[in-house]
Order: sequence, then C-alpha cells, then structure tokens
Amino acid sequence: EADFNGLDRVFKGIQLYKGPYQIQFYLYGRNLQAEKKVISELGIDNQVFTGDFIQKPEIDLLMNAAHIGIGALAVHRKGITETTTIKTREYCARGIPFVAGHNDPDYTGNGESNSFVLQLPANDTPIDIGEIIDWYKKLDFKASSVLEMRNFAFLNLDYTVKMNRLKTILENEQLKVN
Repeated sequence: EADFNGLDRVFKGIQLYKGPYQIQFYLYGRNLQAEKKVISELGIDNQVFTGDFIQKPEIDLLMNAAHIGIGALAVHRKGITETTTIKTREYCARGIPFVAGHNDPDYTGNGESNSFVLQLPANDTPIDIGEIIDWYKKLDFKASSVLEMRNFAFLNLDYTVKMNRLKTILENEQLKVN
C-alpha cells in the first residue's frame, strides 16, 4: 500500500501494452493485498507474479533473470520530486538497467548514468511499456554494460564514497563555524 512506489502505473501500463513481447513482472514482499486486488481488477494475473517476502538466495535468482528494474514512480504523491532509493542502488550494483519517476542526485543529470537509467515523468499516467522496451533495446546491453554499472556503483554509490563526501561537508562546515 505504498502508493509512492507507483505500482499502479506499472500495472496499468502492462494492461495497456499490446506489443510483441510477453511482459512478466515480479513483485515480492509483505502485505501485497492492495496490489493483488488491483492486479486482479485489471486482469493481468497472468503477467504479474506476486509472492511473500523472500531471502537473498531467492532475490539473487530473480535479479539474475531480470532484464529491467523498476524504481519508485510516484514519490510526487508524497510531495517530493527528488529522493534516493535503496532499490535503484541495488539494481545499479547488480548491473540491471532501471526506470524511475523522480530525480535522484546520483543519477539525474549524470551523463554516465544515462546509459542505464530511464527517467520517466513524475505523474500518475500509466507507464508506456513500449517506450521502456524501445529504450532497453537501444541500450545494446551486454556483459560489459553490467561491469560499467557495477563500477559506477562502486565509484559513486558505495558507502565509503558517501561517507567521505559527508565527512568533507561536515569538515567544511566546522571550518565556517570556527
């Protein structure tokens, strides 16, 4: 029931998609009753697969089979336009290209991340599955792309990098105070 994830946008996009590819969307977690209800109402039960909370070995299997990750698509519903999510960092570290519907200071405007992030508008319209497929096909994604994403994550998203940036900011603030 976390409507800021924008899963309703994904579900409606799946329902509207009439292209040549068979869409399979996997959703795991606790308390998915609201999502399951929408999935059933839209008649996409044969394309959206849900399950309970899973552990790392099952997550690894799913992630290794995934083509595209879906980040938060509706944080505007919480009144914000920019955020950072663990989900997209996990996709990046694993080398899975992804879509998101918000600004992220680590990806937005970073030319390097344009090769693996598709930023969608922050609104309540169904996502265009055809647009996402076209974007993915143009990526020409291969094994070297996975390594590039993982390197980007290591150089930009790793906690060591983040904590060093925070330390520098705090030290600069300390100098201003003294």
